[in-house]
Formats: sequence, C-alpha cells, structure tokens
Amino acid sequence: MKLLSIKTNLSIFILLFFVSLISCDSKPESQYKYEKDFKNYLSDVHNLNNNIINQIYYIVPLYSCSPCVDKNLKFLSSLNKIKNFKIILIGESSRKSHQSMVNSINKNHVTLFDKENKAQFYELGLGKPIIIHFENEIPIHYQQIGDNQINEIYDYFNKLEQ
Repeated sequence: MKLLSIKTNLSIFILLFFVSLISCDSKPESQYKYEKDFKNYLSDVHNLNNNIINQIYYIVPLYSCSPCVDKNLKFLSSLNKIKNFKIILIGESSRKSHQSMVNSINKNHVTLFDKENKAQFYELGLGKPIIIHFENEIPIHYQQIGDNQINEIYDYFNKLEQ
C-alpha cells in the first residue's frame, strides 16, 4: 500500500515537473489562428517584413456584402488619425460611394491596397472585415466585424487612446 502511494506521488511529481518545463518555454498562444499566413501575406503582398511589432490592422474585403462594406468604410472615413494603424482594402468596388470613402480613408490613414485580391491565396479568416492588433509581434486582439459590431471597435479604439 505504501509503495503504491509513493509511486503515485512520484508520478504526479514527474508530471508536474514536465508541465512546468513546457510552460516556461512556450510562447503565449495567439488569439488569431491565421497569424502565420497573415504575416506571410503582409510580407509577400505588401512588403512589410519587420513592421508588425506594434500595429493595428483593419482589413476590409471590398467584395463583401454591400451594407457591411458601407458601414465599415463610413466608420473608417470618420476616424481621426490613429498611431500604428493600417487599413488593408482587398479587392475593388464599383460603387461610386465606396470609391469616395476609400479616397477619404487614404488621405487620413496608412492604406494598403490589394486590388488583385491576392489575400485569397492565404488563409486569413476573411469573410467579414477583421481587426488584428499586434503588440511585440503577437496578436493581442482579433475580431471579425459584423454590421452591428462597429460600435465595439469604436470603443476599442477609444480605450487605446486613454
């Protein structure tokens, strides 16, 4: 009986030891499961290799549903300049109202264009617009932006400025 108890305690000790070794060595897990492809996309398509350290990316697929694109473009065109903020517009829109908002956004923010939709060759988790916030090369915030979530993003930006 005593031998069984010693073996059990030893097994638990060894297990805890290995778990602690693994946890000391591991990086924090990314919130964004497409992180590697996104970084490759930034490097390959936009020539951004080392410029990801502290950045916020707001990605809008212009081929998405028209009301969703409208709301996101209106929101982006209303934003004041934000430090370390880049907007990526994917594809093209034939709507004149979209084009005028894109022009306004481009004047006020760093805007990257992927008119040829090269993003389709990378697994990025696009369907709706998304926001990815990196600190020290690690995504600390990732969110798909539905039509009713623009206010959440606005609040997120306000918290960053405080």
